[in-house]
Amino acid sequence: AVLALTQIAAHQLGRYDINVNAICPGVTRTPMSQATMVQRSQNLGIPMEELEEQRNANIPIGRANEPEDIAEMAVFLAGPGSRNITGHAFNVDGGLVMHCVFRVYQKGRMSSSAVCVRCYVRIS
Repeated sequence: AVLALTQIAAHQLGRYDINVNAICPGVTRTPMSQATMVQRSQNLGIPMEELEEQRNANIPIGRANEPEDIAEMAVFLAGPGSRNITGHAFNVDGGLVMHCVFRVYQKGRMSSSAVCVRCYVRIS
């Protein structure tokens, strides 16, 4: 729905020289996500470091986003370098979605709404 809204808004607002894009963040280290990781670590009886290693192993570049990673994309999209970019969604996810699509396709399960069997990200 967000992607459709982005494209419709870009189409309608383009005549006013307004660009509309979406930022789709992947796993991002925030106080809330860290609290969830601590709770999962305790519930599973796994050291926090091991749980983070497992999470990062699913991300092709091997690390989660920092909030600044998302902010940098917003700064770029608000700047002059993006003046002809509109109606797009940018995955700031360390390659996670690309990784999921590749893995789902490799397993012969590419469909209009597949779920990556490794990291449970929905592919639309």
